[in-house]
Amino acid sequence: MKRCSRIKKEKSDLRLEEAGELSLIRVFERLFRPSPKGVILGIGDDASVVSVDGRKTIITTDSMVEGVHFSLRLAGQNSGAAAAHTRSTLLRSVAHRAIASCLSDIAAMGGRPLYGVVSLGLPGSFLFQEAVLLARTMRDVSRKFGGSIVGGDTVESDALFISATFIGATHGGKFVTRGGGRPGDVVLVTGELGDSATGLALIKKAEVSGGIGLEPVRDHDAGSRRLGPRRMARLSGLVPELRRLGETIGARAIEKALRKHLFPEPRFEEGRIACGNGATSMIDISDGLATELDHLACSSSVQIEIDSALVPIGAASVKVGAHFGRDPLAHALFGGEEYELLFTAPIRKALEISEAITSRTGTKVTRIGVVKKGKPKVTLREEDSVRPLRPSGYEHFSSSYRR
Repeated sequence: MKRCSRIKKEKSDLRLEEAGELSLIRVFERLFRPSPKGVILGIGDDASVVSVDGRKTIITTDSMVEGVHFSLRLAGQNSGAAAAHTRSTLLRSVAHRAIASCLSDIAAMGGRPLYGVVSLGLPGSFLFQEAVLLARTMRDVSRKFGGSIVGGDTVESDALFISATFIGATHGGKFVTRGGGRPGDVVLVTGELGDSATGLALIKKAEVSGGIGLEPVRDHDAGSRRLGPRRMARLSGLVPELRRLGETIGARAIEKALRKHLFPEPRFEEGRIACGNGATSMIDISDGLATELDHLACSSSVQIEIDSALVPIGAASVKVGAHFGRDPLAHALFGGEEYELLFTAPIRKALEISEAITSRTGTKVTRIGVVKKGKPKVTLREEDSVRPLRPSGYEHFSSSYRR
């Protein structure tokens, strides 16, 4: 299927694993149009925007499903206190990520969260206190970023799942979509990339190698007594290979990668600054940089070229990649669940936005490419050559990664 194209006719025997998630979404876009009165922005962006009593309101939803987005197998490979610590940390991570991923969509529009409802599916074998732990964590994450969970539903399920829906407020009536990029704009990204994918790779390696113990640590910052990304900052009982890795590159690098994957942070203040200072398009990096660049190019009907030498790669990804002989750029380009913000802006505004974000939040902003006129596509410049950069991040139904 060609990039940015639509399925014109659905075959009755076409399987989802053949079509892929994006094809299904494009069909849904057609089915649910035209949008009714009051819908300002419908299907096809990070979130929708509707008018409620004359106020522009952001609405979004996201889900986390066991066996698709996460695994609890890691806890079962330890015993005693180590297993309990690991399972507790993984459950906190699931709840944290479920809310953070939903809230990140609001951040990508330049908004702030208000209220949410959550559907929670739980196996009957779950401990009562584990269900309470999930709810407490979701409450704390929501409050930490300015939102409140006001209701929801619980249901028995064969596997754990969390589905969250949040509404948010726009930035003084302003919001940024994926479709505003224009030729001549520059492409910018917050933070560093690759560490989340590196953290996931370490977890998978631990699952194969015999498990690691993740011991929760109290977080005393950010105004939260109960939750924070440092909660699991120590690793106890590292398997031999990861222990040697820690001795070689430092345990801090391993901890940083695991923390980035297990406890991501939405970029709310950064998004509002970008929105208020002239960003023309914006998206959060949930499915990988290459995939999100493709979304911006298609939605804005432009070409985007990025320079591989400018992509900000996390230190943990660089160190772990060097140890295992793997290219950290691949994790930066194709690794998901970063929840950094990718946006475009006129060149005259780019420096102003970057300096404002860094001075007010401490988050660095890196210019990685340019927007050009032409049919939608994304290219990667590597020294003197330029090649197509295909969206090879995660896509539901079409195996683990698009190729």
